[in-house]
Order: sequence, then structure tokens, then C-alpha cells
Amino acid sequence: MSKTMEPDLHEPSAGISRPGNPRKEWRHPSDHWMRGFILDNRAALGTLAVFVVMMTVFMI
Repeated sequence: MSKTMEPDLHEPSAGISRPGNPRKEWRHPSDHWMRGFILDNRAALGTLAVFVVMMTVFMI
């Protein structure tokens, strides 16, 4: 392998997070807990809503 293709083991990798330097959590603009929960779980809540609607239609 040539010298240019070898990984530099002395430089920290950008993709690896260190324990002493935690990544910042995503902060929603409003910082309201319910809005943040809904925005973080949109897909799961949408699936749950479709399930509830379909079960309601099935029961009627």
C-alpha cells in the first residue's frame, strides 16, 4: 500500500465521538417537551393514528 492510502492513526476520526466530548442533542426551536416528542416520533405516531382509524372503521 502506498503512503497516501494508509490511514493516519494520529489524527482523531471525524466520525468517532469521544466519551469526554458528547454530541449536542437536537434542540427544537420551542423547547417544549410535547412538541419535541411529536417531532421526534412523527413516523411512529402517524402509524399509530392510521392503525386507530382503521380499527375504528373495522369495528363500525
